[in-house]
Amino acid sequence: MRFLYQNLLNLRRLAIQNYLADDLESYIERCYRHYSKTYSVNLDHAKLTKTPEEVAFIYMEDEMHDWTPEQLEKVQAMLDNSDKPVLESGMAMVIEEVSDDEWIAQQEALAKAEEEKKQKRNEEIAKKTHEAIEELTQSFERVSKAVDKIEKKE
Repeated sequence: MRFLYQNLLNLRRLAIQNYLADDLESYIERCYRHYSKTYSVNLDHAKLTKTPEEVAFIYMEDEMHDWTPEQLEKVQAMLDNSDKPVLESGMAMVIEEVSDDEWIAQQEALAKAEEEKKQKRNEEIAKKTHEAIEELTQSFERVSKAVDKIEKKE
């Protein structure tokens, strides 16, 4: 039982380390988890259907839902006066100014790249599935031939 208990302690340590991590990847993971819990969506499904930008935006909106107008104005002023707005826990991200058309083009390019990645992954899965079926078919043929030989000897 000690081995299991030690594993639980190690998992707790890892969970704390991940929770306290102060990087963009951890922030996005918290955004996905928030989205999953708040909107009763499976975490894996959320990661497949929502971009990091979408879940971060939803998280930020939900976070600001109960803020007073004064709090919102204070954050807005900080963002307006800074090239590196604070996202959370001291994390900073440089925001490049781009036109709406440039942003849309970037998002379309990202979506296209993601779609191509999914298509490639699906093609690889289909190829591996086909290969597995071929191997099984060959194995069944060998077994069938072996059974036929045994039956002929009897």
